[in-house]
Amino acid sequence: MIKLSIVLIAISFMACTIYTAQNDLIHNQYLQAQPIKDPNALYAGSWTSPMVGGYVCIKIYPDGTGKYCQSTVYSSPPGHTQKSHLKIYRDPNDHLYLINEYGARYKLLDYSTSHIDATAYGAKYKFLPGIQGSHCSDFFKE
Repeated sequence: MIKLSIVLIAISFMACTIYTAQNDLIHNQYLQAQPIKDPNALYAGSWTSPMVGGYVCIKIYPDGTGKYCQSTVYSSPPGHTQKSHLKIYRDPNDHLYLINEYGARYKLLDYSTSHIDATAYGAKYKFLPGIQGSHCSDFFKE
């Protein structure tokens, strides 16, 4: 009975996560998000975080805009890359978010000059300085 309860809780959590992701993409708020301009923002710069099967690279400018690149190493075709622009914005509850043009949102939990901790759809991301991988590096060249 306890195992069944754990399985049902896990399935319920996964369903909520999938619904949230679909909702963000269907009701894309990218155009409505107002970027935060902060010339002293600690999160401004280039960052990379590993993800299952690849990595996410971001470049955040002091004007609150930037670039987003998600590259999957183990995909079909191999090296599939999703490139878009991004914005950093605050929601009505004063939480800081990164949103890309597709509507995917990452909640920033903590940041400094050495890392950005974020969460999105049940996964945690630790962004470290620099851009990793050739699939994204060309996109970030000025």
